[in-house]
Amino acid sequence: MPAPPDGDRVFELVESTRRYLLMRKEDAYAVWDAEGDVDEPVETFPLTDDGEEDARDLFQSLRSVFIGASVLYVVLWISRRAPS
Repeated sequence: MPAPPDGDRVFELVESTRRYLLMRKEDAYAVWDAEGDVDEPVETFPLTDDGEEDARDLFQSLRSVFIGASVLYVVLWISRRAPS
């Protein structure tokens, strides 16, 4: 998860899941992986309408992959517990 801001730096949480955060910083949008490297975002985007759209697209893509992997894990876990 990102480190707390220093001084007067402002971070606005735009959207989040248990794993991913979409944040608006004072100069950019940033997508963070809460389970990844805490010092650097996955990617940053300019603080423009196009930058926001690109940041949201990446966030949704990562979210979809995470949800798909979680569902697959549950299906596999259930199938291994089922009697033969």
